[in-house]
Amino acid sequence: MRDLTKSMMSFSWAMSLFGLRQMTCMLMPQSGGSTSSSLDSVTRCTENQLGSVTQSMFRSGDNLQRGMVDLMFNMLSLGGWNGSGDALRRSVQWGTDVMQRTVQAGAGVAQQTMSAAGAAAPPAAPREEPGWGPMPGTR
Repeated sequence: MRDLTKSMMSFSWAMSLFGLRQMTCMLMPQSGGSTSSSLDSVTRCTENQLGSVTQSMFRSGDNLQRGMVDLMFNMLSLGGWNGSGDALRRSVQWGTDVMQRTVQAGAGVAQQTMSAAGAAAPPAAPREEPGWGPMPGTR
């Protein structure tokens, strides 16, 4: 327990200093070092410490986050606002596709986790029709 506590405290201290270093690199590019490559390196190292199921979850979430950043920058870029709305429609459709793939991958990971744990799949929720429901006086 003592070693675990020391390791956790060292990790927290190292991440605090790493964050400070990355802020310094972003604010003063002449200080050397590439912020994005440093962050990618730490991300890959951390990802390698995850198990197969959590790696799949990480990749799904990471793809969603990266896709949302791309969508945001596409919508905010000057080329995205050409007046016709085509670029905006394509960006929104692309974002929707990324989210659907992420949700499907997440469902697959959940199924793998439940299968590995030997648990039965939860019963499917009853499907409800979209809308506000019946109007008063229509029954």
